Amino acid sequence: MPEAAVRTTAGQLGVAQDGWSWELLLRIKHRFGVSAQSFLYRLHELDLVETQLKDQLEARIKEFYELTGNKEPDSTRRCLTPNGRFFDLLLTAENFNDAKEEIIEIKQLVKKLKILRK
Repeated sequence: MPEAAVRTTAGQLGVAQDGWSWELLLRIKHRFGVSAQSFLYRLHELDLVETQLKDQLEARIKEFYELTGNKEPDSTRRCLTPNGRFFDLLLTAENFNDAKEEIIEIKQLVKKLKILRK
C-alpha cells in the first residue's frame, strides 16, 4: 500500500479522518488487495483516520475474526464492480450532515433505476 496511492484514494473520495465507516473501509481495502486490519493500520500510520475511530473499527474487525474463525470481513478478493466509484463517493457523502436530504434522494433514484450496487 504505497503512501501516495492510499493518500490519493482517500483524497479522491474526500474522506476525512473521522469519515471512515465499516462499509467504506471494506470497500476500499479491496483496491489494495489487503486485509481490513492491515488497511486500517496503514490509514492510521498515514494519519488518515482518527485514533478513536481506528480503535472502534479495529475492535469490530477483531470481533468479526473471533466470530468467524479469523475469516476476513468481505473477503480479500479485489472487487471491481460496475459503479464502484459512484457508491464509494455516496458512502463518503453520507458523513456530511448538510447532504442528508440529497443522499436520500440519490438513494431513491438509484433504487428506482435499479443501478447495480456491490
